[in-house]
Amino acid sequence: MKTKMLKWLLVITFLVWFLTWQGKRLYPALFGGYILQWSVVAMTAILIPLGMFFSVQALFRNRSSRRDAGWTCIGFVAFFSFIVAFHVSITPMLVRIANTMDSFSSSDDLILAKVLKGLYSENKSAERLKRAQLVYHISGVSMPYQLEDGSYTTFNPVKKDIDAWEETQAIHKKSMEIRDMVDWQLRQLPDISGGYIGAFFLVFLIGILFSMYSRRLDALQEPSSVTESESSK
Repeated sequence: MKTKMLKWLLVITFLVWFLTWQGKRLYPALFGGYILQWSVVAMTAILIPLGMFFSVQALFRNRSSRRDAGWTCIGFVAFFSFIVAFHVSITPMLVRIANTMDSFSSSDDLILAKVLKGLYSENKSAERLKRAQLVYHISGVSMPYQLEDGSYTTFNPVKKDIDAWEETQAIHKKSMEIRDMVDWQLRQLPDISGGYIGAFFLVFLIGILFSMYSRRLDALQEPSSVTESESSK
């Protein structure tokens, strides 16, 4: 394979790997299913060792382009090393992100519980109104609270209260999307890492065996070609 094609193969491999991690976020409708996601992962796992094999092959076979082939080979090796280091380092980071988001969710529940407790323990009606308003901002529920004369009324939200609740909903939805993405990455990381390593050795081994077979086939054909040339003379 020519070194120019190897350079393009390196660029294509990087773009395919980038879609492995960011495709679902950039194109959720297209990468929403598992078939396309795993197809991209499989393509990356095959392209990396394939590019490394052809780069090593060009490095030893083509003396004129040995320098370019060497740089391309270094690029594939560095890219594969980066992926391995990335997988090793990102797992504990994703676990920390998941734990942090869970702690935030638990703290929101604790805050809501404290506000609800204060809603019925405050002595002044104005303070109970503030508590009812805060409950609506957090949960979107209009809670009843006691007035100064002992009667009860339900909190009636105005536009700014509705806007605050919608903002809370939007933040919660975004947090859930991030949490789902983190969960998906944590579930898939072991399989993806195993696929990369397995495909690397498998493709490299197939390439070596094919190269040995091609050389053996060429060696067997050389004596016959020499015999034919001698007989023609």
